[in-house]
Amino acid sequence: MKKSNARYAALIVAPLVVAGVAVYLLRSSDGATREPAHEAAPKQRPAPPRRSQRAPAQPQAPAQELAGACAVADLGGIRPLRLSIVTRKEKAGAAAHPVADQRPKLARLTEEVYLYAVLRARHNGKVVHFTAADRVRLGRRRLPASKVKAWPLSCKPRIRWFKVEPTHNNYSYVKRSNPIAYAETALGQGWRVLADVHPSHLDDQFKKVKSGVGVMRFKATMALGDHQLSTPGKGALHRGGVSKKLVRVTHRPHTGKISDYAFELFNTPYIWGSMGFQVEGQIGVDCADLMVYSLRRSGRKLGYTWSKGLVADRRRFARVKDGKVKVGDILYHGRHVGMLHEENGNGVLDNNDKVVHTLFHEPEVLTVKKFGWPEVVLRWRRR
Repeated sequence: MKKSNARYAALIVAPLVVAGVAVYLLRSSDGATREPAHEAAPKQRPAPPRRSQRAPAQPQAPAQELAGACAVADLGGIRPLRLSIVTRKEKAGAAAHPVADQRPKLARLTEEVYLYAVLRARHNGKVVHFTAADRVRLGRRRLPASKVKAWPLSCKPRIRWFKVEPTHNNYSYVKRSNPIAYAETALGQGWRVLADVHPSHLDDQFKKVKSGVGVMRFKATMALGDHQLSTPGKGALHRGGVSKKLVRVTHRPHTGKISDYAFELFNTPYIWGSMGFQVEGQIGVDCADLMVYSLRRSGRKLGYTWSKGLVADRRRFARVKDGKVKVGDILYHGRHVGMLHEENGNGVLDNNDKVVHTLFHEPEVLTVKKFGWPEVVLRWRRR
């Protein structure tokens, strides 16, 4: 029985084997149907993504930048390792500038802050840092002068700069499950650029100010040979807000008023129920915390609270009852608060006096008439 089964299987398989050999010989004799050994089979192009899935278009590098870009063969003994950003305030004509570092910069409107790209690389077996800054501190470490060098090659890395900024101006209880949305907006190219805090998505209320007013984060990318490096960007979040890993620069007025400090939170969204770390980190703020932040930055000691908490704090705040107001007074109107920023000089609250506040909108300046006539005026008690 077993022998007959084996004979039967052989009768079936043998013709199939013969047919397969014949087809192989036929295809081998026809060169037009055979793929050349030195060419790979063409790859099938994937279907284009739907419109909603497509990434936003990235700004293209200028033609002259692409012309001088470094190819792999041009790098010689340079092997890129990491890209970082450092910043420093600079004054035109100054003989020397401070050390460029990664600390947040709080600058006046009259000061300029520059961003520097720093490339950590291995060059001829040694670790060096290429940058346009002459003195650099990364983290807590001041880099030795021998390890800070200018870029040595005639070809140039493609360095692009971006602002990292919020796209919406109103949130409630920001947290990991309800994060702020950020975008990356092209700023410039090169080893060094001027920090510009003008917003692109929120309202730019100070278009005529060169630097802009408020806070802004920045990102840099570098294309060098076949290496693509980047500093943290819009995807670097912590507890729903942008991470501290991003370099940030702030510009504010310097008139001596308490309300000057409120401008450090411009270009951030309104957050209903903002937390202390969100305010101190310049991530977002509500109306009461904007008042507290300004007072804390001016040296007053108090904790973050809500609008009625300010009104109830009679130990720290006195109620103004004679109608004579001063810049820095807090105006309470319908569970909402703002700070008097400009007063016309007569010492009496008028409809055209200016208030800084935030309510379902990024911080802004508006008239008392638009803000609403206050029910209570609070003033910090002198101690």
